[in-house]
This record gives sequence, structure tokens and C-alpha cells, in this order.
Amino acid sequence: MMEPIMHAFVESLRHHMTAEDVVNVEACMNCKRCGDACAWYLATGDEQLHPTYKTNFLRSIYRRYMTLEGQVGGMLGLVDTPTVDDLREHMASFWQCTACGRCTLACPAGISTRRLVRLARSAYSDAGLSDENPTLRSIVQNLRQNSHSFGVNPINILARYGLFLTAMNLEMPVDVQDTDILFVCPSAANTKIPDYAIKVMAILNAANVSYTVSSRMVETGTEADHVVVHHDLTKRVLEAWESEAERLGARKLLVVECGCDTRTLFADATEILGRPLKFPVILFDPLIYERIQSGELPVEKVDTTITLHDPCHSTRLAGIGDAIRDLLNSVASNFIEMTPNREYNYCCNGGAGACACRKIRNYAVRYRCSRPTRSAIPGPNWSPPPAWCACSRWKIPARPTI
Repeated sequence: MMEPIMHAFVESLRHHMTAEDVVNVEACMNCKRCGDACAWYLATGDEQLHPTYKTNFLRSIYRRYMTLEGQVGGMLGLVDTPTVDDLREHMASFWQCTACGRCTLACPAGISTRRLVRLARSAYSDAGLSDENPTLRSIVQNLRQNSHSFGVNPINILARYGLFLTAMNLEMPVDVQDTDILFVCPSAANTKIPDYAIKVMAILNAANVSYTVSSRMVETGTEADHVVVHHDLTKRVLEAWESEAERLGARKLLVVECGCDTRTLFADATEILGRPLKFPVILFDPLIYERIQSGELPVEKVDTTITLHDPCHSTRLAGIGDAIRDLLNSVASNFIEMTPNREYNYCCNGGAGACACRKIRNYAVRYRCSRPTRSAIPGPNWSPPPAWCACSRWKIPARPTI
């Protein structure tokens, strides 16, 4: 007889696992080549930060509780039986990971450790164990009570936008009907980088883009989908996003800096909603690049050398690396690549929850884990590159988020 918490954990896996996930669980040969691609493991050599530490534990739960051999063997004492205490012991390891997907590139079987980590986080949420972490608990509570991951009232966010835009003599379109685009700033950016949305709106205004912001919607669901991995809350946010677009008559949804949002809207939303999104999604980068190319947004190239740290969720997991490079090449005189780059980039080790969770993050380890990224920056005296997402900015500080 399973403990109630373990039962809820297993039922979550049973509900969310696909045939491909079963292959991901069963196909591992334990060759450990995934560790050769993981910045956490490369920087520390800590076996508890190796991808297989997580996946082998999840595999033990699957084989014990979800296969006939395990169920029979467990009753006979022939198969180890993971307990709720084991779940608690291993929980931190599933958030000591950015779900960046680089380990899959090194795996001979192409196993998606990222997918298994997301399944585990979702199961921890469904079993109630993620509530034992104060950060994860606060995200869920804030979304339920305030519809914002950090608990900020939409009026306060819009007031801050309006204050700065008024000082810049710029207009902020709020609840404008029948526009091309609905712009919702991710909660991490509108809370932790308060000038980010202001700069986005300044650029959109200069490019004569038809857009509006919402007086009700200031949350994109990043933390729900990628930090907590709470499918019900993520679905609620996506549906609210669609409802606001319908209310305002907007025709497209705009994704800006957030790589996690890019992955959600271009890849995961259909699974979460059980149907395609009602609205097409447009990315900020190609939108602005097209305006520059058409002459609607005149720019003068800055005479400087610039590089790019590819955000994992945007480039490796959503395939928009070229769009980012097109924009950079249009505003800087000399763009050079980091090595490695594109889908082989090293993760900044800040995304998808790793830099958020108290009791889970370890600052000494986090600093060491960012060394592979810093070592890829070209030139001995090169300053850190433009950070394309909020997490990259926090982890590789120096230059503003683009």
C-alpha cells in the first residue's frame, strides 16, 4: 500500500507521461555522457548534480510503482521501494537544474533529461511536496491570490510604467481596442527589471507598432510553467492571456525577452491547453528587425564589437537563434560568436527556477556553475555579453538586457 503522498506523485507521472517519456525512462544505458554537457556537473564534479542522479531516482519510482515487474518484485522484497522520505531527499536535485536541454545533445540515445525533470517537478507539485519550499509555495499562492507570481498588483505595475513613460514624453496604450498585438511583460521582468517593459514600449512606439498592454494581465505564466511546473496554474494563465486578447480585439500575442515563454508558447502550450493557442505568436526580435529593414524604425549602427550568449530556451529549445543574430547585426558594426554557440551554448545556470529557490540554491555552487559560460566569452578582456533574458542578466551581470 503506497503512502498518500507517493500515490499522488505516481499518479501525476501516470497522467502526464507519454509513450516518448517511457522511452526516455527505459532507454538510459547509464553511460553518463550527459554529464559531459551539464554545466552544473562540469563545474563541480558533484555526483548529486549529475543528470543521472535525478533521472535514475525517477526511473526507480517508475519501475517500482508503474511496471508489473516492479509491483510484484516490490511486494516480494526483490525490488527497492522508494519512500516519501526519498522524495524529500531528492527534491532539491530536480531544481538544481535549468532544464536547458544541453544534456540531450550528448546522449547517444537522445534522452530528454529536461522532460524527465519537468515531469518530476510537476509530480512534486501535484503531491504537495513543492509547497515545502517557500519560493515555490509563494509563487503558487501569489498566482492564485493576485494573478502575479511575485504578488504585485497590476495597478502598481502600470503606474510605474506610466510614471517613467510620461517623464520620457511617451504614450502607453492601455486597453486599446483592435490592435495588432497584445504585449504582456513577464512577471520576472516587470518586477525585477522595472525599466525593461518601458524600453520595449519605447521601441514599439518608435517602430509605429500597433499594440496595447492590458490593465488586467501582467503575468505570462513563466514561473508556473518552468519554475514550479504547475500545469493547472499555467493553463489558467494561458487562458487568461487568450481572454484578454479576445476582450481587447488584439490579433497576436507578443513574446519579448523570456526564453521560457518562447518555449511555452511555441512548443508546450498545445499540450498544456489540450489544443492549439487561439492566437498566433510573434517574437519581438524579428518584429523589430523587420521594421528596421523596412525603414519604419531607422537605426544607426553602433561602432562596437558585440557577442551573444544564446538563451537555452530560445535557441536550443525554440530555434530562434538566427532571429536574435539578425537584430544584433543590424545595430552593431561587428558581431562575433561565443564558442560554443547556438544550440551547443553553455547554459547561464539561472533559468527555469535554478536562481529562484531559497533552500535549494547554493551561491558558491551557482557561481562555479556559470564558469563554462564565462569561459566561452571571446577575448581575454571581453566584458560579459548582452543578456537576452532576465535570468541571463542576473547570472552574467554587466550589460543591460536587450
